[in-house]
Amino acid sequence: MGNYRDPEVLQAELKHVLGASPLVLAPSAALHGEGAYLTRQLHDGRSVIVSRGEDGVARVLVNTCRHRGARVAEGSGCARRFTCAYHGWSYDSTGALVGQPGRPGFDDVQASDLGLAELPSEESFGFVWLVPAGSPGVTAHLGSFAEPLASYDYASFQANPAMEVELSANWKCLLEAFFETYHFPFVHSTSMVGKGSIANIVSYDAFGAHARLGVPGVQMQGLPDDASPADIHMSVLYFVYPNLIIANTVLGCELIEARPAGSPGRSVLRHTFLSKVDPELVAAHTNEEYLQAIRAVIRDEDGPAITSSGGGISDAAHDFALLGRNEPGCQHIHRQIRSALA
Repeated sequence: MGNYRDPEVLQAELKHVLGASPLVLAPSAALHGEGAYLTRQLHDGRSVIVSRGEDGVARVLVNTCRHRGARVAEGSGCARRFTCAYHGWSYDSTGALVGQPGRPGFDDVQASDLGLAELPSEESFGFVWLVPAGSPGVTAHLGSFAEPLASYDYASFQANPAMEVELSANWKCLLEAFFETYHFPFVHSTSMVGKGSIANIVSYDAFGAHARLGVPGVQMQGLPDDASPADIHMSVLYFVYPNLIIANTVLGCELIEARPAGSPGRSVLRHTFLSKVDPELVAAHTNEEYLQAIRAVIRDEDGPAITSSGGGISDAAHDFALLGRNEPGCQHIHRQIRSALA
């Protein structure tokens, strides 16, 4: 039970799991054009700006004015300047200090030393990654998983605004919920997820710390053994260690990120939908309809189930068996996290 409830375990995970591996912060498609930015809260509580500078380079900047620490950006959008509302200091899209009211009061400090702090990052495979000092680069982190991840060309997709939901459950409970289909008939019996998939049957492949599940669609029921590849309808789920699930479908992909929220029993689920830019495949209104429908499933079906699980774990006075042989993805996630903590 300490795996879910012990504050010391969480602190170890923050340092040795989430703090020691490259983490996806944003899809490249969400930073379309110079000056595009979005703000994020990291697993350790820091606020950052993911910004595409006027030079076209994506950077991860600490969202803290170098004067008195106030935030300089909120939300997302496109901006040439990030300006602190406290004393008016302003920074360009690369983080350089470019405006400093009352400059004579600080003439003993070089303006070039007062830019927004930048964290190590890398843009590759269609994402902007935070790369902690001492961690391997993204390609080394992915290993043999790099090839299947690159095959989707995620940078060519269209990003939709993200949704965040705070839940009363350990962050690993979120990963479990989105890397198995055992719960589909019970949690999603009347919605598009339950009706569109064959539950509790998956293919499983491990790629080092990462993994892949194949989820058959209902169209495959009754197919003959010699069915052509065109008749095989599968959704493909990726676990990108340590905290991201990517659900690939015919419409595009969903990014489901789990991060702790200050205590073992609190976490944040961040959902981003990347739709394929192909008018012959999917009409724009269909993308919007799908986005609203899938978020209703996550918010109104998965959310209560995860919260119920989290509450039961918090209240339990005894240990219990948790994962079955029909949940290989969940087993994989826990093996990797435990290995890192060992």
